[in-house]
Amino acid sequence: MCSSDLPSVASISATISSYLEFVRVDVSEVAEARQMLDANLLRLAIGRVTPDDIAQLRSPLDLQSDTEGIHAGFVQYEALLNAARSPVLKTFVRAVGQLGLSAILRSNLGDAELSDEIRHVRLVRRQQIEAVIAADLTGALEMEQSILASTSRLLESSREHRLTQTEAARRRALRLFSQARQFKRPELLRHEIASDIVASGWPVGEHLGTEARLLQRYGVSRSVFREAVRSLEQLGVVRSEEHTSELQSHHD
Repeated sequence: MCSSDLPSVASISATISSYLEFVRVDVSEVAEARQMLDANLLRLAIGRVTPDDIAQLRSPLDLQSDTEGIHAGFVQYEALLNAARSPVLKTFVRAVGQLGLSAILRSNLGDAELSDEIRHVRLVRRQQIEAVIAADLTGALEMEQSILASTSRLLESSREHRLTQTEAARRRALRLFSQARQFKRPELLRHEIASDIVASGWPVGEHLGTEARLLQRYGVSRSVFREAVRSLEQLGVVRSEEHTSELQSHHD
């Protein structure tokens, strides 16, 4: 195997996240994992942060914009991950963090509530970053508790909601993720399809629909759809049947 054949951090994280999504881990378990992972992330970042890192941690977008909350949040967190300089930790942090993305796709929070939670996390993360720069581990860890509380509320808001109840949430999430400018459309579609399977409780072997029907439902091109399906097949979430052009759930 040559180096170009090695799986990316993103693909490994997606595999782990997919497993956690379908075994329906408890919110308390997610919060516990986030607490342990982020505590180590903060410790490493404090010990390894460089002047160049500080310039990234204090990005102009983050400091000046209150209107691009979700995008600024991704910028902040990525800067912290990079400052920690731990590929292993980065992989697992991203895997658990992706559960939050799926939760936004199914959240029953109102628009104002969701916006408030996103803004709260971003502003507390801003304070936490300054604590990291100041080598204040105690302060950074205290702020993490507030961030985890918001994360837990978001995860709880996404539980036990059927597909028909999450269509509006899905459309809202697509708008938010588009603003974040962090995802290509096939990646977003992968999250949408997997989230729909979880929300509906579809068992293994359930037919999700023909390609034509799913293209209409998700409003994407054939090339975007097929790229997303290939990714989901690699993760073991779905299986396509070429002779019928149907997609069926295949998660273990």
